[in-house]
Amino acid sequence: DDAEGIIGGDDDEENEGGGENANTNNSEGGGGRPPVVGEIKKNPDVDTSFLPDRDRELAAEAERSRLEREWRDLQKRTKDEDLEITYSYWDGTGHRRTVRVKKGDTVGRFLEYVRRDLSKEFREMLSVSSDALLYVKEDLILPHDVTFYDLIATRARGKSG
Repeated sequence: DDAEGIIGGDDDEENEGGGENANTNNSEGGGGRPPVVGEIKKNPDVDTSFLPDRDRELAAEAERSRLEREWRDLQKRTKDEDLEITYSYWDGTGHRRTVRVKKGDTVGRFLEYVRRDLSKEFREMLSVSSDALLYVKEDLILPHDVTFYDLIATRARGKSG
């Protein structure tokens, strides 16, 4: 009797609350849904933000495209800003002048503006193309295909700073 009381004496109180045995008793009687063995249920407390979600992906893509448009508009406005550059044409003596270009213009286009400006005073500039001119900034010779915006954005510096 002692072993019987220890092994299963208090189990009746636990099963009355709706444990596993209560479900099996219900299903045997025919009333209620039969239990499904190994049924998996979702836990609403689990963080699922790392899982793929179509709505979240669409919202993220819309936000990315909005930010991309905003960034491109800002870049376009920045590249359309005017920039005044003082240059010196050296033919044995220095001739300091200024020319206005856009930040998005290339060094080659700048040299074409310079050539047109100088051709009014120096006849030899009429027969020279802008490809034959060099733009030297301190100790750097700048290539013709670089824009002033690129130089400003990358903070291009020569050896002397």
